Amino acid sequence: MKKITFILSVLISFSAEFAYTQNKAFTIEDLYKIQYIGAPVISPDGMHIAHTITKHDLPKGKSRTNIYIMDTNGGNKTQITSDGKSSNPIWAKDSKSIYYVSTESDMAQVYLYSFKDHQSRKITNFSMGVNDPKLSPDNKLIAFSSEVYPECGADSKSNARTDSLATNGPVQAYVADQLLFRHWTDYAAGK
Repeated sequence: MKKITFILSVLISFSAEFAYTQNKAFTIEDLYKIQYIGAPVISPDGMHIAHTITKHDLPKGKSRTNIYIMDTNGGNKTQITSDGKSSNPIWAKDSKSIYYVSTESDMAQVYLYSFKDHQSRKITNFSMGVNDPKLSPDNKLIAFSSEVYPECGADSKSNARTDSLATNGPVQAYVADQLLFRHWTDYAAGK
């Protein structure tokens, strides 16, 4: 009987301690420990899922997002990118490669990862960056959006030159003859 009483008292104290830890207030530190899964996309053959995982670093105030692939049954999870700046996975129509967006020097570009050689190669090189890419059904064309200077249109070199002059030129001014547009921390600056 003493053994049962001892075991019961240990279980009660353990469960009371467990219940106490469950009632702890959720802090910002706890929030930053959560890894966020996003952008799940099933491969055309239905065998795999591509998705992103975002991890946050509270002391640095930064986050890192990489692309992962796993079987649709949840097994064989594999990290595809490690740069911390990858997003938007898009399957190729043959399910043997995956397109994604990665940011380098503050400009996003499209890359293609091949499962055959486990390598990524850069597909686009547009000076103003690539946003929200969409593939044509035959995977031969990529449609995307980008902020460009109206006078330059889709001319990548002209946009790069104008952008360089705007940010590094001798005159650092902007004339506003209408209400300025600002979204979060982005400023269009005539684009």
